Amino acid sequence: MEDLKNLYRIAGQKGKGVTFLFTDNEIKDEAFLEYMNNVLASGEVSNLFARDEIDEILGELTAVMKREFPKRPPTNENLYDYFLTRVRNNLHVVLCFSPVGEKFRSRSLKFPALISGCTMDWFQRWPKDALIAVSKHFISNFDIACTQQIKQELVMMMGEIQDQVAEACVDYFNRYRRQTHVTPKSYLSFLAGYKSIYTEKRKEIGKLAERMNTGLKKLISAAEEVRELAKELEGKEKELVIANQNADLVMQDVNVKKSAATKVAEQVQRVADSCKALVDQISADKAVAEAKLEVARPALEEAEAALKTIKPSDIATVKKLGRPPHLIMRIMDCSLILFQRPLEPISMDPEKPCPKPAWGESLKLMGGSDFLNTLLNFPKVKKFFFVFIIKI
Repeated sequence: MEDLKNLYRIAGQKGKGVTFLFTDNEIKDEAFLEYMNNVLASGEVSNLFARDEIDEILGELTAVMKREFPKRPPTNENLYDYFLTRVRNNLHVVLCFSPVGEKFRSRSLKFPALISGCTMDWFQRWPKDALIAVSKHFISNFDIACTQQIKQELVMMMGEIQDQVAEACVDYFNRYRRQTHVTPKSYLSFLAGYKSIYTEKRKEIGKLAERMNTGLKKLISAAEEVRELAKELEGKEKELVIANQNADLVMQDVNVKKSAATKVAEQVQRVADSCKALVDQISADKAVAEAKLEVARPALEEAEAALKTIKPSDIATVKKLGRPPHLIMRIMDCSLILFQRPLEPISMDPEKPCPKPAWGESLKLMGGSDFLNTLLNFPKVKKFFFVFIIKI
C-alpha cells in the first residue's frame, strides 16, 4: 500500500510519468492482484489514502487545476477527479507474468482487468542462436574442470536442449491439444540450476578426493612405519635370543642360590625355633620376676618412705664427721657405685679386713647442692637398693 501511495503521489500529485513493473515472483499475497485489478480497471484504489492525506493532496492540486481549467470550480469532487485523471495519464503499469502452470489461468479469471485492461505482448521462444549466446554468456566464465573445447560443446548442448524442449512442447500441443510453455525464464533457471548442481557436486567430489588423498597418505605412512617396525623387530629378535641365553644362565644361578637359600632357611628355622624357645623361657622368667616384684613392692614402698625421712641436716651432720662409722663410709661407697662416680685406688683398710673406703669422693658427692633431689628422683629399683642399704 505504501508503494501504491508513492506511485499515486508521483503520478497524480506531482504530475510526473512513472512506470510500475510488477512480476509474478513479487506476488507474496493474492490480495496484491486485487489492488492491481482496481488500478487497471478504474484507476482508483478504495481507502488508499486517509482523509487528511487526501485533503493535503487536493490542497496542492487546487492551483494546478485552476491554471489548467480556469472555468472549472475547485470542489473536492472535481479536484479528486482531476487527481485520478493525472494518475491515469502518468502511471504506466507493466505486468510480467509467465503462462506456465495453472496460476496464470486462475488469476485471469479472478481478476479480468489483468487481461482486458492491458495490452498483451507475447514473447515467443528464443531462436537457437540466442539460446547458445545466452548459455555462452553464463557458462563461458564459469569455472569447469574441462578443456575449452568441451566447454564450448557444453554451451552448444545447453542451447540445443532448450530448443528441443520447445519443439517437444509444440509436438505435445499438436498431438494432445494441450498447451505447455518453456519460457526464457525457464531457460535461465535451467542454466542457474546446472551451475548450482555442478558447484555442489564438485565440492562433494573434492571432499571425497581429499578423503582419498588423506587415506592414501596414511596408507603410505603406515607402510613406512611397518617397514621401520620390521627392522626394529629383526633387531629385537636378536636381542631376544641373547636375552633368552642370559635368562638360562640366570635361571641356573637362581637354582643354585635357591638350594643354598633352602639350606639357609632351614638353619634360620632352627634358629627361630630356638629363639622362640628362649622367648618362651624369658616370658616364664618375666612372669616369675613380676611375681617376685609384687612380693618385694611393699619393701620398695617402705624404702621410698624411709628415703623421704632423710633431711638436708642429716647430710650436713654426716659431712661434719671427721671419721664417721665404718658402715656409713661403706654406704657412701655404694652410693658412688650407683651414681657411677670414680673410686679411690684399691688399698686394704688397716682397721677392717676389706678395701679402704673412698671417703673423699663421698664428701664430694654429698657436697653437691642437688644431692638430696638426686636421691629422691633416682630410679625405683636403684633407689630401693640404696634405701635398703641405708636401712641396713
